[in-house]
Amino acid sequence: WTKKSQKTNTKFHKRASFVVDNGSTLVEMGYKSEIIGISVKNNPDKPRGKRYKLCIVDEIGLITNPIHLFSSLRHGAEEDGSAFGLIILQGTGGKNSADYSEMRKLYYEPDIYNLLEIDNIWDDGKIGTPCGFFWPRYYNMRGFMDEDGNSLIDDARKYEMLEREKLITKASDKNQIDTYVAERPFCPEESLLQVSGNIFPKKELLNHLSYIQNTE
Repeated sequence: WTKKSQKTNTKFHKRASFVVDNGSTLVEMGYKSEIIGISVKNNPDKPRGKRYKLCIVDEIGLITNPIHLFSSLRHGAEEDGSAFGLIILQGTGGKNSADYSEMRKLYYEPDIYNLLEIDNIWDDGKIGTPCGFFWPRYYNMRGFMDEDGNSLIDDARKYEMLEREKLITKASDKNQIDTYVAERPFCPEESLLQVSGNIFPKKELLNHLSYIQNTE
């Protein structure tokens, strides 16, 4: 009888293997695949040198230099133009005084960075232009799905619009509205709203800019 113990099992590093004592030596058994968590904080080069099949960057909107970070990550997922790994950049906006200029480049110019390009069906006036994948607030909302898990989009959207109207009516600070919209977006432009003390209606200005850019 031998006692099995996992070789690596920490908060940020888990390895699918176990150690067997055969009486003379310790032998590592199992698949030996690994999950590693890394906090990049202010060091976008921290992931450099690692190779992976799947890399998920959570809360990409909180990172101050996402293009630099993504450049570091690409070395671990592709070589000589051939990708062998998948990188997913995900998260929401709403950070106060955040600069999303680099995030906008990654999202709206995906082909430049070898990211998956999708037709923009979410932003007003941008059908036919490229963007990354987007998951609106009203998809998969708790309480707004049928028995098969399909989203009741119209009902969910109406409910969320009522919530927005309540906030607009009662909010004493416009930043509260911007933060709410950015954290519960209907479209990519809303998720990239810059929440600050700007007195101008940012959402309306972004929609107008989109109209100008896409109208001959």
